[in-house]
Amino acid sequence: MTNAKVQSKLRIRPEHRQRIYSVFDVATACRRIYNLITMRSTSCLILLALLLATHGSSSIPISAEQPSSTPQLPGVLTDIDGRPVYMQKLATEHRLVVVTLKATWCSVCTQQLIRLRDRNAKFQACGIRFVIVSPGPLRELKSVAERTRLPYPFVEDVDLDLARSLGLVLAEDQIVPALLLINSERRVSWMQRGRNPAYFGDTALLQHLDCATVRTATTCPHPSQQCLVSATSTE
Repeated sequence: MTNAKVQSKLRIRPEHRQRIYSVFDVATACRRIYNLITMRSTSCLILLALLLATHGSSSIPISAEQPSSTPQLPGVLTDIDGRPVYMQKLATEHRLVVVTLKATWCSVCTQQLIRLRDRNAKFQACGIRFVIVSPGPLRELKSVAERTRLPYPFVEDVDLDLARSLGLVLAEDQIVPALLLINSERRVSWMQRGRNPAYFGDTALLQHLDCATVRTATTCPHPSQQCLVSATSTE
């Protein structure tokens, strides 16, 4: 109700009018302040939700590239259960992809592993096999493997020696999250760096390998053969 309407409804003595105006001015100011605070609070809540959603995600710019030269990976690694991982054999017989995790606490990295697990049939049909490399501690990495149930070797990169050789050390105990395609010489032939809740990179991998139309392992025993199956990939 406006000041004029109040005066038309009530008989207000002149000496009290200014006091009424002041009350209305204060009420209007309070309402505006409340609306401003509410809007800012909503904005803060939205920002907080986005920050929580991206917890553990990479701040590394998303990129996909073919490195000019990279060091040769070891022929054999050791997984979290002490078993040998024969990298040369995997790289020769399959399309070997190394998945690096930022850290064992990285929630987006865990989502990536679950995503790979759920799409594993497509990757296997394309001849892809994974090896997951992550910083420790070993017990926490074992927990990640148990929770995600991705049926591939998990390797602890002790002292980040492997990540350092590839130029992927992000911090003292963190690795740049990436997908690394390893050729038969155990060198990185293609790399997708960066990971966030909206982009995981495995679709870029499938597209790079021309696997939007999947090759099957039964009819294509060698990765270089072209076999078409009606299946498409979406991010």
